[in-house]
Amino acid sequence: MTIQSITSEISNVHMEERMFRKTSVALAALLVATTAAISPAAHAATKISNGVACTKKNATTKVGTDKYTCTTNPTATGTAAKKLVWVWSGCLDANKAYLTTKSQYDAILKQIAGQSTTIAATIQTSINNMILWKATKSYVKDDVVYETGKTYYVALTDSKGKQPSLNLTTAWAIYMPTAADANVGTSPDANKVIAMKEKDVVEWTSDITVINKEIARLEKLTAPTAKDKTNLATYKAAVSTFNIGIKNANTNIKNLKANMILLTTQQSNKSTVESLKADVDQAAMIRSQSCAKGV
Repeated sequence: MTIQSITSEISNVHMEERMFRKTSVALAALLVATTAAISPAAHAATKISNGVACTKKNATTKVGTDKYTCTTNPTATGTAAKKLVWVWSGCLDANKAYLTTKSQYDAILKQIAGQSTTIAATIQTSINNMILWKATKSYVKDDVVYETGKTYYVALTDSKGKQPSLNLTTAWAIYMPTAADANVGTSPDANKVIAMKEKDVVEWTSDITVINKEIARLEKLTAPTAKDKTNLATYKAAVSTFNIGIKNANTNIKNLKANMILLTTQQSNKSTVESLKADVDQAAMIRSQSCAKGV
């Protein structure tokens, strides 16, 4: 996931949170209405109330100003959930509000979880690519690498061209072996990888400075030898390679940091949404009250 996607991802989550809050406001209004309307004693003189058996599905009747429908009670469980009974319209409204609220809540959490999983996977891929072992690169003690199709290794000594999986115990060791399998290493965290690549950039920049001085010396020669010319071309190619490496490293570092920020933001959004669980619980309470037997 790139930096450009951060703003739109966060904006989508915030928009859905606002919609969720609107539903919560509607629930509050419904709570006031149902609390005022629920009065079992008012229906004591009639047989029509929540839970009273009926036979014709979707038939309706009124008791005073209250409307009842012959259907299944949305809060009933077991065999009772299949029985036709009179259900107050306030119960049906409260059920609809509850289902909407819970659906929105679950959908937002699911979206955030999905996005977080994608971002985490992107971060891991970036880490693996940034520390991928290369036969042409020189490594020093304590460097951590990832070997494709294998695992993570830490350098025991300075080396170059020694494939980790083929030089265990001599040049390399499994990096932080997992408890489940000593042959499987643990991925270094993103901050460690960033620090490693930033160190590479500093070293490469220093190397370029040294090489450029030699290039300047060779370019000042009035009668360069064939070897001088070859060396000049070699040094210039090396500087070009270092510059490409620095550019790629800085881009990878920038993207990795951005995705780390995005992941942290998503986790914060999840905590915010989870704090709204009280709204879902309130909707469930209103439904329970509105659908209670005898109402």
